[in-house]
Amino acid sequence: FENAKCEVLALDKDFEECDLPPSITRVQFDLRNVEAIPKLIEDLGHIDSCVNNAGQLYCPSPEGLSNGSLGFTLDQSTEIMTVNLFAPVALIESLAPQMM
Repeated sequence: FENAKCEVLALDKDFEECDLPPSITRVQFDLRNVEAIPKLIEDLGHIDSCVNNAGQLYCPSPEGLSNGSLGFTLDQSTEIMTVNLFAPVALIESLAPQMM
């Protein structure tokens, strides 16, 4: 997208581990705040396309696995589902009307 001279925005909660070219606009946003996604999209204005590659994963604890569970705490499971499922759905729902 950048090579095609498109305006590119990147969302991240902190950009600590991001090595982006200076031409990419950084927007600090935590996708765990699903309720704020519609307002974010409204504030950003028109968007032609969205590449959603955010994700959250925790390595299961060996103790949890040996006890017959997935090895995640309830909070970790909630965060995984929020970032990996609920946030992308909210992004699609917020962006779809302007992309049609």
